Amino acid sequence: RSGASPRRGGRPPRGGGGGNHKIMCFFTTARGTGFAAELFRSFRDDIVEIHSKMSQSKRTKATDQFRAAKRAVMMTSDVTARGIDFPDVTLVVQIGIPANREQYIHRLGRTARAGKSGEGILMLAPREEFFAKKDVGDLPIVRATFDVSDENVAKISRAMDAVSDKTKAQTYAAWLGYHKPFIKKMGWTPETLVREANDYATEVMGCPEPPPMMKKTVGMMGLKGVPGLNIVSALPEYENGGGGGAIVGRRNGGRWADAWADGVGTSGSWDGGDDVAATATVDEYEEDVVRHRESATASAAVATAAEAEEEEGGTRTRRPRGSDPARASARNAPRRATTTTTTTTRRPSSQSSSPGSRSSTRSTASGGTSTRTTPRTFRFTRGAPPSRSASRARRWGCSTT
Repeated sequence: RSGASPRRGGRPPRGGGGGNHKIMCFFTTARGTGFAAELFRSFRDDIVEIHSKMSQSKRTKATDQFRAAKRAVMMTSDVTARGIDFPDVTLVVQIGIPANREQYIHRLGRTARAGKSGEGILMLAPREEFFAKKDVGDLPIVRATFDVSDENVAKISRAMDAVSDKTKAQTYAAWLGYHKPFIKKMGWTPETLVREANDYATEVMGCPEPPPMMKKTVGMMGLKGVPGLNIVSALPEYENGGGGGAIVGRRNGGRWADAWADGVGTSGSWDGGDDVAATATVDEYEEDVVRHRESATASAAVATAAEAEEEEGGTRTRRPRGSDPARASARNAPRRATTTTTTTTRRPSSQSSSPGSRSSTRSTASGGTSTRTTPRTFRFTRGAPPSRSASRARRWGCSTT
């Protein structure tokens, strides 16, 4: 990758040297952020991770840890690009194409705050250099070169072997989804995109083959029919933990497949502000199911309480369940099947009990009949063109709000 540094001179910034330093590394997707954190934890003990796939409590803990640290490296997505102040950040590194010019500036603004100095690096592959030339070409950015030692290459290779296959597969899918909208600017075709993604998976991440993807996921990315993708009917189940995350079996479709496919989009809307192609995991899917069930239970409880209030004549006094003997016996008694018919008629204001009223006649199986007259009220926006509701209100002589 080529480096572009918003500073004078061609030497790279010194934020990663010895002594106290706080570095923020921004990645394009939440999955890429998690991949980098897992990778660098193998040989650093000061890595802080934060992205939209983490729970709010974990994000809060991570921000507090980085804010209080004297020396730390944060692997982050765009959830920290704005609205959060971290003191004494000495270096901001942006890896990959920022979403737009504004996002690049917001990220860079995490350093050099409160009158202190700071530096920034934008790391772009040759295919991504259009951003530095066209989107931020008017800013004082100069090209920087870096020398990577053989020792660091060996460290990265060993650390890469320890990253789980599940993390690599999620990063691969997110990489495809994020770069899909940029293929025209990069001068690529969908076939080139898939070929570059496969090279990234096999040559950089060390995957034996392109990670598998569901057919539904591929279709949602707009890559249906593009050769080179490893499309499977059911995604593999991975072991937890490091050591390469060996594949131990497969599930036949079901929730595992749906969880991966349902979380993938194409472009245009950000998930938590950072992930265009967010690939959900089984744990996240099951958490969503639990939340939906809890919400449904709460809604049912509210509906039951409302029905109880109506039965009691509209009073808001709530009794403990089972405290009323009469209601308890009514609940336990067998219910009689009844037939209810409701007829609603509209009449001109001269025939109704009040202008613009509605008369409803309700008959039950027991033979009883009740008639209820309620005023009709139409709602329309003042100043808006006449609508059907307004015309109908004037015709029936009703009040309007």
